Amino acid sequence: MTRDDVTFGATALIVSSLILAFAKYRRQRLARMEVEAARAPTVHAAIRRLDTNRVGIRRWRHGYATIRADEIRWRPQRLRPGHSIRITNVRVIGRHRSMRAREQLFIAPGMWIYRISSADAPDVEYELAVFPDSDSYLNEIPQS
Repeated sequence: MTRDDVTFGATALIVSSLILAFAKYRRQRLARMEVEAARAPTVHAAIRRLDTNRVGIRRWRHGYATIRADEIRWRPQRLRPGHSIRITNVRVIGRHRSMRAREQLFIAPGMWIYRISSADAPDVEYELAVFPDSDSYLNEIPQS
């Protein structure tokens, strides 16, 4: 047995163990996500950040929101540049409002718009647009 054979064998062992470890991690993560999804409803939603300090931040992003009593996790509808948004310690500010005329160009007709904020970052506010049949899930979130 030559030195190259030993190096090849060791490399193959390390690579295969890394692949198996990643596969195990992915299975565990998917199992956790399935358990979480069974407890929290996921609805079609559009979200936008209400921060005028940054250019282009006030656009509506379409995707899906998983709504819990203290957290909203939003993920994009399609794979594109941008990340998912996780808002913890959520508070709904005021009541829902209907869309303005200009907003009907960017989000689906008939959506209700809620203003939400996080107790962790009180200076950042979002608007979340959901269909009226999905608003019962938002009623579980504390109002401020």
